[in-house]
Amino acid sequence: MKFFAPLVLFFLAQSASASDAIPQEIDLYKLGQRIYGQGTDSCLSCHGIDGAGTDKSDVDLRDPSSWKSVIYENALRSEDSEVPVGSVTKAIIALGAKDWNEENFTIFREHWDDTIRERAGITEPAQPFDEEMVGINGPARQAHEKFIIRSYRKAGLRRPTAKQIEDTMAVAVLTYVNKVFAKSID
Repeated sequence: MKFFAPLVLFFLAQSASASDAIPQEIDLYKLGQRIYGQGTDSCLSCHGIDGAGTDKSDVDLRDPSSWKSVIYENALRSEDSEVPVGSVTKAIIALGAKDWNEENFTIFREHWDDTIRERAGITEPAQPFDEEMVGINGPARQAHEKFIIRSYRKAGLRRPTAKQIEDTMAVAVLTYVNKVFAKSID
């Protein structure tokens, strides 16, 4: 199954190195807190103030081992140890479930065979992510992008590219979730 690794790493690589490219001057915790809680379709609206989920989502942010992104990532890691911790989760946050499913799930499902599932101790077939999960692509995204651009400028940094803004947002949300709820995913 080594041919599987390049396909998976294609979509993981974009998010995996995201935190390396974010300048230290950017306070990822505070930015993540802002993104998590601000806006009508924010993370807070589905995951709740305590991360335990709401009637919109039963994903418990306090237990990363129950997150589909972590389960899939661990299964991928059982096949290829180079899959970076947090890379699938960052990609889901950045793209939202609908876009991730469209870009990656077909490839992922084709290679989600019994061997990978057995090695990872998973009995269920791969399922796409719930497309209600918008990640950073909610109505407040534009306001968050402007905030990030201002933050870079205040720190004396060059204007970030669209990809840097997306990466900064995804890493910031995951940083906040880890520190407040999960405390175990990079």
